[in-house]
Amino acid sequence: MAHPIDLDWSLHHDGRRQLLSPRDFAAYFKVELPYAFRQALERPRAEDVSLEIPKGHLGPDIAFRLLARNMAESWQSSALKGRVILYKKHDYPNALRYYRGENVSDA
Repeated sequence: MAHPIDLDWSLHHDGRRQLLSPRDFAAYFKVELPYAFRQALERPRAEDVSLEIPKGHLGPDIAFRLLARNMAESWQSSALKGRVILYKKHDYPNALRYYRGENVSDA
């Protein structure tokens, strides 16, 4: 596998507190990850919420937790062996971790 996931990777973040829509936040950190991150955020749902990016260090684990807390329970980020995907809730046989609402579970 050329690009295995690392949920502790340090994302380039200037440390400022910001408000972004989930869609904009996902687009921002997608470029920062050294592995694939696919998402299918629908415009109305992804634009009607503003999430607050906390001040300080930002890593993928924190980012996926933040997205999960601000999306409907039907959405889930699934950390697979070589990529992370954000789609409607679905179980994947090779998932390592799921982020859904307030819940984070290792598979």
